[in-house]
Amino acid sequence: MKQILILAAAAMVVAAGAQPSNDGVAITSKYPGALIAAQSNYTGFGDNFSELNTLWGFRTLSTLYLGVAGNLEGNFNNLHIYIDSIPGGGNPFFLNQGCLNCSVVGMSGVVWDSGFTPDYVLSISHGGGVYYVDLIDITTDTSCYQGEGYTDSFSGLLFGGSDCATSGLLVAFNNTNSMGITSDSNNLGDPFTCSTGFDIQIPISAIAATGPIKAAALITGGANLGDLCGSNSLPLGTYVSNQMLPAMNSGNPGSHYNNLAWSHCPDALGGANGIEFTQATGDQCADVVWLGDVNGDWCVDDADLAIVLENFGTDDEQADVNGDGIVDDTDLAIVLSSFGVGC
Repeated sequence: MKQILILAAAAMVVAAGAQPSNDGVAITSKYPGALIAAQSNYTGFGDNFSELNTLWGFRTLSTLYLGVAGNLEGNFNNLHIYIDSIPGGGNPFFLNQGCLNCSVVGMSGVVWDSGFTPDYVLSISHGGGVYYVDLIDITTDTSCYQGEGYTDSFSGLLFGGSDCATSGLLVAFNNTNSMGITSDSNNLGDPFTCSTGFDIQIPISAIAATGPIKAAALITGGANLGDLCGSNSLPLGTYVSNQMLPAMNSGNPGSHYNNLAWSHCPDALGGANGIEFTQATGDQCADVVWLGDVNGDWCVDDADLAIVLENFGTDDEQADVNGDGIVDDTDLAIVLSSFGVGC
């Protein structure tokens, strides 16, 4: 009993230590038990130029933590993180904010997987050794510039943001990866050999999360909202790569997709009036679990504690919440720190 009380008292301190550092490195090792998706499609935007290898993440009561291992070319390509954090919403979504963030506005009208209704988009563009971060609120059709940071600086602190910038929102970007997937569909490579990329921390209050959170990551090129598609007379929209997590071919890894091209034109997925992710194999969105939700049922409860206790002293990967190779007091304390959330 005494040991249990000590664990409970120390739980919050230990859980804080389990939260990943925000520096853009060691991504594959600091989100233990929180792999969301791994890439199974070659990159059509250039080997080690723009690629998404793995997506990691979990949430706590206060923060959404995401890690994206990969590269983003310094030609102002964009990384979009689509976040579904509020029950309901529209699919597709439509934005009328002009060109506050053209690459996200150009995704208006895109059809997402059933059950995925993005409410927010974190957009990151990269050029000249600097990356720029916007948070788009789809529910209010507004965009806020969060600030910018220096590539490979090992810091997620942003500077120069607008007055509306969210306190506590951090984005670190390390673009030194030379491993991971390739641009050859016959020789994909190993996405888990890439360990650098983006560390992202978003306060839960900034995305109004009232229920389970789903997420998807996508690399895009530029936007063209003036010229029209030849076949349907819609604006071209945003140029969309084949780099998405969960992967576009997640339901059939042996079949690769090329870049989807313009978002409003007929595409490689078969959408006649623009991109329809429902046409792709598998799911192109995934759940982000609670920290301590060992069995992934959206509730940190006795079942999670039981898994840790049953495997105490072993190297069981599921029960090893902090990924240090041993199931011990630290893992038990992490589960206790989140006990009851989501239930």
